[in-house]
Amino acid sequence: CKQGIPFVAEAMEVLGGMGYCEESELPRLYREMPVNSIWEGSGNIMCLDVLRVLTKQHGVYDVLSEAFAEVKGQDRHYDRAVRQLQQRLRKPDEAMGREITQQLFLLGCGAEMLRHASPPLAQAWCQMMLDTRGEMPLSAQVQNDLLLRATGGLR
Repeated sequence: CKQGIPFVAEAMEVLGGMGYCEESELPRLYREMPVNSIWEGSGNIMCLDVLRVLTKQHGVYDVLSEAFAEVKGQDRHYDRAVRQLQQRLRKPDEAMGREITQQLFLLGCGAEMLRHASPPLAQAWCQMMLDTRGEMPLSAQVQNDLLLRATGGLR
């Protein structure tokens, strides 16, 4: 919930003046976003809920596994992160709740990148966000793709 505030702010910025018009949903979402963490409980409570659902509700992880399997083999960093998550969920530790929830989020984002972005861009994202060994410089092709996308030349 706390990450929602910068997310909505970024969406408003991307839309420019239209993002600030009251006719859109964004101004209301931006005003209400700080309250969501109060309504939904602390981050730790939500992470424990995620762990509970993953481990106690039959079939939930199977659905996630299917989504992760759709992009298996497209990026080694992504595949490694999926294996790490599977290992953690064999014996989930409540102290790892935030880390597991974060990893689920990143894997979901990575799957979408691998499905919809150009392969160099998706692989750079996976390397940057999922490689636990540290940052690696982006290749010239990825830098070029990012610049083209930012200037409207690549979709």
